[in-house]
Amino acid sequence: MTAKEYAKNATAALLHILPIPLDEFDDDGTAAIIEQAIREATRERGRKVAQQLEAAQAAAQQRLERLLSSSPAVIYSFKATGDFAPTFVSENIRTVFGYAPDEYLENPSFWRDRVHPDDLARVEEAISKFFQNGTHTVEYRFRRKDGSYCWVNDEQQLIRDKKGQLLEIVGSWSDITARKAAEEAKAAAHTRLSRLLGSSPAVIYSYKATGDFAPTFVSDNIQAMLGYEPREYLQNADFWRRCVHPDELAAVEAESVELFMKGRHTVEYRFLRKDGTWCWVNDEQHLVRDADGQPLEIVGSWSDITERKRAEEAVAAAQARVEYLLTCVPAVIYSFKATGDYWPTFISPNVKDLLGYEREEYLESPDFWRNRVHPGDLPRVENDYARLFEEGRIANEYRFRKKDGNYCWISDDLQLQRNAEGDPIEVVGAWNDITSRKQISEALVAAQDRLVRVLSSAPAVIYSFKATGDYAPIIISENIKSLLGYEPYEYLEHADFWRDRVHPDDLAWVESESVHLYKKGRHTVEYRFRKKDGAYCWVNDEQQLVRDKDGQPLEVIGSWSDVTARKHAEIVSQRSDQRLTDAIESISEGFSLYDAEDRLIVCNSAYGELLYPGLGTPAPGTPYEKLIRNAAEQGLVKDAKGRVEEWIAERLARHRQPGPPHVQQRANGRWIQINERKTTEGGIVAVYTNITQLKRAEEKIRKAKSRVERANALVTEKNRTLVNLSNKLSKYLSPQVYSSIFAGTQDVRIASSRKKLTIFFSDIADFTETTDDLESEELTAMLNHYLTEMTKIALAHGATVDKYIGDAILAFFGDPETKGVKEDAMACVNMAIAMQRRMWDLQTEWRDKGLQKPFQLRIGINTGYCTVGNFGSEDRMEYTIIGSEVNLASRLQSHAQLGGILMSHATYSLVKDRVVAEEREPIRAKGIAKPVRNYQVLERIDDMIGHGKAIREEQEGLRIFLDLQKLDKKSAVQTLEGIIARLKS
Repeated sequence: MTAKEYAKNATAALLHILPIPLDEFDDDGTAAIIEQAIREATRERGRKVAQQLEAAQAAAQQRLERLLSSSPAVIYSFKATGDFAPTFVSENIRTVFGYAPDEYLENPSFWRDRVHPDDLARVEEAISKFFQNGTHTVEYRFRRKDGSYCWVNDEQQLIRDKKGQLLEIVGSWSDITARKAAEEAKAAAHTRLSRLLGSSPAVIYSYKATGDFAPTFVSDNIQAMLGYEPREYLQNADFWRRCVHPDELAAVEAESVELFMKGRHTVEYRFLRKDGTWCWVNDEQHLVRDADGQPLEIVGSWSDITERKRAEEAVAAAQARVEYLLTCVPAVIYSFKATGDYWPTFISPNVKDLLGYEREEYLESPDFWRNRVHPGDLPRVENDYARLFEEGRIANEYRFRKKDGNYCWISDDLQLQRNAEGDPIEVVGAWNDITSRKQISEALVAAQDRLVRVLSSAPAVIYSFKATGDYAPIIISENIKSLLGYEPYEYLEHADFWRDRVHPDDLAWVESESVHLYKKGRHTVEYRFRKKDGAYCWVNDEQQLVRDKDGQPLEVIGSWSDVTARKHAEIVSQRSDQRLTDAIESISEGFSLYDAEDRLIVCNSAYGELLYPGLGTPAPGTPYEKLIRNAAEQGLVKDAKGRVEEWIAERLARHRQPGPPHVQQRANGRWIQINERKTTEGGIVAVYTNITQLKRAEEKIRKAKSRVERANALVTEKNRTLVNLSNKLSKYLSPQVYSSIFAGTQDVRIASSRKKLTIFFSDIADFTETTDDLESEELTAMLNHYLTEMTKIALAHGATVDKYIGDAILAFFGDPETKGVKEDAMACVNMAIAMQRRMWDLQTEWRDKGLQKPFQLRIGINTGYCTVGNFGSEDRMEYTIIGSEVNLASRLQSHAQLGGILMSHATYSLVKDRVVAEEREPIRAKGIAKPVRNYQVLERIDDMIGHGKAIREEQEGLRIFLDLQKLDKKSAVQTLEGIIARLKS
């Protein structure tokens, strides 16, 4: 029903209800009013419904954004056709990957640029199948904003319109780095476990603990240890029974009950290898139960103990043999406890044969030994026993009373036995009757002492060794320690002592020469020998062969004498002679040396070729007079032609009384310069230099010299004029421009280029009002002083000063030299700060001179692309910059506070890490359409830190800056404590 129909119905109802006569009731007018009211009510309700719908949609949108932002996955979409432009990305891209949504939405290459290069081809290949399936999931590495890579799961869904046409692709990125790391760690752990089991000295296996006892696992090293493939164990339930030795199978199986009772069991038996041989194995098993305590699996290990079993068998056989040998050994073997009452534990049966006692007399009496040691020896021997527990072994000699009451000398060797924990458990010893040896040794001691004294004072080391067989060392004199640094035992206990210490380069030929010793009976050789400190010395080794009564070689006696000093002197002399020969041959000049008899000692080949071509190099010993006579008579010397005898006499006189160098012209056109001088021994040394080319060049040089001198004078005068002119011109150019022009790196032509520069503009505030009371001379001096000071600062910071516009200065950074846009911007800010600080000093000076209102400086700084280069005509040009960015620097200057520095947002973005600045209200500048964001420079961060006004800490992933002048310390501490708590969680 329409509004009009509703209005007619309402009008009829009103006419029926209201007591109004028909002729007085305007039903059409009333209907029209009601219709209008219905329409307005309908519109109002529609408006309210629309508002409610819009509010609901906004709430739904906000809820959707909150849900997407808190989602662990980043939701995104892009067009499915055409340019595949991005259409949406959820806000949580910031928290997940560090990017702002705009970075995705405004860059069609965003995704491709951030997929890891090693994954891109694989991912694109997988995506190629996406349009067939309509859904797609792939995992790959993705670069975060901070440059690190994370693993993502990328799941995409293709959206089509009602007609089935490709419309949009919606996807989600989920960070799966932790899962990937866990998978890699698991794979690495599995690989390491396999490697460890494969390199284990035991074969690890397992099988079910119930039912069919089927095999479940065996380590790969079963092949290396037993020869079987792992599948031979895993696929054969009877594998083990078939491999156990038949004689031991029943006993081993019977013992398996221990495993189910105790949970662990170890047994040893013979096991059949793949090659058919038997080995002994130690089989250690462990029972694994399930959560209900029921047997689940048996894990075991087979260790090959064949060698140990063989050793045990050998030990048993050896034990039986020891028992027999102890009855035959010439020493009494005994033992006793190493702690407590030191009770005797064993003594060999031969104690009766050697000392007359029964075994029981020793075994049943702890005081047996003490009661029989000679009283004169007992204290010494007992004191020495302390070393036994420190060193583990000692030896003593003392007198011991035999059963018949007589004393004999015995040698007592004791060794301490310890358990696995290192605690003493037993002492084992041996008594040897050395009475006869003692009697003989006493007679030999005196003779030996005398021999030792004689050998120790000898200048050579005396030694001897067997002449046949193993050539074992026999004797060495004590002075081996003082001469070579070795202890005598080092020679006597090592058969290879001599071979190990002869220099490797000498050993072969020294050994080959030993044949002369056996032929002649004597032999002497010299070689290098290594001393105890590692240094080599030269020794003279003189040997003599001693034969027995049958004439067979018996012993070799020798002596080592240190001849290092003599050898070094010989080597130095040889090297000196060789170096002299090499040196004189290496020089291009002729060289000769004559002795006091004027006979040739040495010369080089250049000497013979230079002075006596075709005659060869003169032989040593040739008289000098004979050499020059041969040369003169053969016509080799131009000055000697027709006057040989006269020239020889003159040459001999000059030769025997050398003076300054002189020149000799040869018949072949050569010019030779001869430089001679006497030696301290009365001989003559001479150097002959071919100066033919020099002589030929001298004439040319003389002819050209006068021309060069005239040209030099002219060039010098012109250079002086140019220097003066360039010094004057440099005053009109920036030093950088001047240097680049005069260095040739910049052409003087009309040309320009676009560069990103930082522009500086400064001006003195109220200049005219300040200078009204000054005379022109005073004003000029003050302005020039100001401009000079500011220019010094500009040049010190590397600025290119463009021009002076009255009291204003225009300068820029970045051309013709640049340190990079960021460093150029910082240099400009540093310069501006330095200029303002210098102005404070100048203001003090000017006030002292009576200026009531000293100059105050305003500075503007901007960074942007400008056109820079030479502008003007071919006859008059200026190196400057133009562009809107220059105008902006000027506008910023005009809005700066007195004594202040105002910079643009472009400059601030480059220096914000190093300068504290305060953003001011945007300004509207003439010629610039949009409001200009600007920042007032307050202070450098480094200066604040140096003055204790700020704290800054930076490291990888961390950056903290605290302005202590503005900081609420209590709030800052709470914030930092919260950050620390989050880091620890």
